[in-house]
Amino acid sequence: MSRFALILVVVVVSVAMANAQCDGLDGADGTSNGQAGASGLAGGPNCNGGKGGKGAPGVGTAGGAGGVGGAGGTGNTNGGAGGSGGNSDVAAGGAGAAGGAAGGAGTGGTGGNGGAGKPGGAPGAGGAGTPAGSAGSPGQTTV
Repeated sequence: MSRFALILVVVVVSVAMANAQCDGLDGADGTSNGQAGASGLAGGPNCNGGKGGKGAPGVGTAGGAGGVGGAGGTGNTNGGAGGSGGNSDVAAGGAGAAGGAAGGAGTGGTGGNGGAGKPGGAPGAGGAGTPAGSAGSPGQTTV
């Protein structure tokens, strides 16, 4: 393989990998009892926002809130979905998080669903966009 062809292959592979990795990273899910999910990161130019993490279930405490979806980057990009709230056995379910805002004429992220609990968690709002993202569903109130 000639030196020029080798350089060309390296450049093409590098560009392809950079494009594949430009969407915002998803937020981490909550892990400990009732911990909130982390927010998704914003996307780079022409890249979508990352999803928000899910709230952790609460045992003897409220469920964790979901993480907010990341905003879409510049260009017509989509916002990331908001994370859903964690369920709770004895207290309120975690609130769903808002979806991320779109970049340009992209679609807003879907809001996260509320977690089940006493009462159920509030739903997350849809992110701004064209069209706006749909809101999540409220969490079920358990008996």
